Amino acid sequence: ALNAQGERQKPMDVIANDIFVSHLTGRVAAMASEEERSCILGDTPSRYEVGFDPLDGSSNLDTSLPTGSIFGVYAHTPGR
Repeated sequence: ALNAQGERQKPMDVIANDIFVSHLTGRVAAMASEEERSCILGDTPSRYEVGFDPLDGSSNLDTSLPTGSIFGVYAHTPGR
């Protein structure tokens, strides 16, 4: 599969994304992931939105170079 940037997803990209989404579901108003083509709207009221790249540098996994997660937390503005 391809991510939002048109890059081929590695299995670890999908696993990391699933972990982020499962832990944020029910806790945030919305989330945006590099691995998703569209924003995921939350089903409970929340004051926050989260944007993330669940596994930045996943192309380095085969060479044991550093990888990590990048995320930002933002105030939710209803209706925007």
